[in-house]
Amino acid sequence: MKHKNIYIAELTSSEVILSNWARSTVVEYIPEDCGQKNDLEQASYFSRIHQYLLNYNPANYNFKTVRFSSLDGSLFVNADQAFIEQFPLPSKVNQNFFNYYFDTKNLNDLIIVNCDDYVKINGVYFRIISLFPNYPELTSPNFLASIGDYVIQFKKTNQDAAIKQMEFKRNVFNGSRYKEKRDVEGDNAYYEAETFLENLKKGSEAHFSSEVFIVIKAHTEEELFRKTESMTKFLSSTSLSYIIESESLTELFPSIMFGIEASFKRNIPVDSSYLINLLPLTRDYIHESGSRFFSLDNPDKDVFIDLFDKSSHNYNAIWKRQILVSAKN
Repeated sequence: MKHKNIYIAELTSSEVILSNWARSTVVEYIPEDCGQKNDLEQASYFSRIHQYLLNYNPANYNFKTVRFSSLDGSLFVNADQAFIEQFPLPSKVNQNFFNYYFDTKNLNDLIIVNCDDYVKINGVYFRIISLFPNYPELTSPNFLASIGDYVIQFKKTNQDAAIKQMEFKRNVFNGSRYKEKRDVEGDNAYYEAETFLENLKKGSEAHFSSEVFIVIKAHTEEELFRKTESMTKFLSSTSLSYIIESESLTELFPSIMFGIEASFKRNIPVDSSYLINLLPLTRDYIHESGSRFFSLDNPDKDVFIDLFDKSSHNYNAIWKRQILVSAKN
């Protein structure tokens, strides 16, 4: 797949090698189940990842982009090997990481068709929707999980450059503070820039370029348009800004693939605290082997619950419901 004369030359079990010999690693990572954590445990979990984002320095990496992908229920991170080796979440090699896009590692076999506003790869249809030109002001961890398949990619801004950008932004809004008629929005923007600038200098915040793309995958053109209509209705109901990519598709679609450096054509600058909420960092689990609950007052006492065990008080109700459902079908 060509993009600015740089294309994927080779795929291995966990690595993408480009024609310019740039290498990046892809692993499937396993986030924690925050539903089982109290507020303090959740804060500690996100703080650990936030600190990692503050500490990493892309100047030391050959591959500059960090890409998180939530695709078909699997979560992947694609970055320089050094970033992934120290990433504070467990990961595993998934040799089929590219199967979401195509089911072969022989790239010469791919038949890629660029249409007006979608891409067709070996008979499978893809469309991308960019969240642009802004993200919502208020967010919570993993708030993008409900939109389905998506890719978020980011790159850390050099601290000196970030400080200069924020100083410029602060100075732009500084004039509004001295107008005869008060500019509330300008005042808020000034104090926001001032606070972020202080945190940048202290090292408690960092500045990032970021992009978020929703990926719609279908096996027929009719299915593609049906899924697109459903997605745009959902996005409109949530007040998310978006663009269905068309003219820029030939540039943007390759740039969200594993192993390709991001173009940041749809760049939205964010701070590290906001970036944490964009990343898919939580996952809910069904505990098929049961769950054990401990008392805060008396750690020696615990309660074990397994709804699927025959000794469970609710087991007969679950069993009877399964029979009724089977009988109806």
